Amino acid sequence: MTMAPTLTSDRLLLTQMTLDHIHALYPLMGSARTGYMDGPFTKRAAWYLLAADVASWTLLGFGGWAITDRNTGQLLGQIALSQPPHYPERELGWLLFEHAEGQGYAHEAAKT
Repeated sequence: MTMAPTLTSDRLLLTQMTLDHIHALYPLMGSARTGYMDGPFTKRAAWYLLAADVASWTLLGFGGWAITDRNTGQLLGQIALSQPPHYPERELGWLLFEHAEGQGYAHEAAKT
């Protein structure tokens, strides 16, 4: 089974998503912040989306990471490289909690 590599930047730690991360992301996935991606999502739908990001590592060799603050360990959101069967190319997507917006975290995670 291929696992997500752990990546670090000056401020961030990108790690394999765990059940704890997925459960912590449920409120974010159920919020209006996911409207651009056909959300808000029920817990069931959020589970499928997040579990797909984890499973993609085994199936495709790439997938999603949990984004955490390197100093505090606080979960900031998630970032994923994905290519569902109906997509013609890979897509980089991210979703951050509101308190993490506007601080350059998504850009920093994407560069990492």
